[in-house]
Amino acid sequence: MFSEFGIVSLEPLIVSERSYKLVLKNDPGISILEKKTKVFGKFKYFEKNQIIQKFKTNP
Repeated sequence: MFSEFGIVSLEPLIVSERSYKLVLKNDPGISILEKKTKVFGKFKYFEKNQIIQKFKTNP
C-alpha cells in the first residue's frame, strides 16, 4: 500500500498494541495517506512527524 512512497522502515511502537512507526523516503503528507487508507478501513489515525530539540540555556 505504501511501497510507491519508498518504505525506509516499519517498527512497532510501545505506545499501544498495533501501533507502528512508518518511515517513508518520499513522504506524501498525512492527507494523502489518510485518503489512500480510507478504502482499506483498518487505520485509525496518522500523526505528524515531530522533531524535538533540546536547547542549551545559560543559568
